[in-house]
Amino acid sequence: MTTLQQEDQDIHADQIFGQWRQMWAALGVALPEVVMSQQS
Repeated sequence: MTTLQQEDQDIHADQIFGQWRQMWAALGVALPEVVMSQQS
């Protein structure tokens, strides 16, 4: 019972992590330019 629940949590975490990675990948395209423009 606990192992099945743990697997569900792992799958759910993978989905959330995947979404975060996609979001950060999209941000990563624009973010460096914003940071560089603020520093200079």
